[in-house]
Amino acid sequence: MYSRTGEIASVQGISIRRVQQLYNEYKRNGTLHVQKKAGRHKQPLPKQVKYEIIKLYKMYRANASYIGKILRAKGYSIDNNRINQVLKEAGFAMSEHKNGTERSVKKNILIHCGTLIGTK
Repeated sequence: MYSRTGEIASVQGISIRRVQQLYNEYKRNGTLHVQKKAGRHKQPLPKQVKYEIIKLYKMYRANASYIGKILRAKGYSIDNNRINQVLKEAGFAMSEHKNGTERSVKKNILIHCGTLIGTK
């Protein structure tokens, strides 16, 4: 049984012990265990808040942190990431560029090419 359990564990990406636990649970109850989705459940954002975010953006043309300060002053409790998500959905914001990683990749390519040229 160990080799089969080990194969199942490696294919599923879990431990051998967890495979044994699931099998014993199946023998006892006759039902398969279904894993719940991990993480915290997202609370849906009310339409009124979305409308307020878009209205503030059109009025001030400001970023998510500035809009967040205005909303918190008005009594809303919302973080800047959610505000930015609403702005992206409405087409007013773009995904941030990962400039640092792009530069480091280019640097590594240049270094690698330089070492290849030097060795020939």
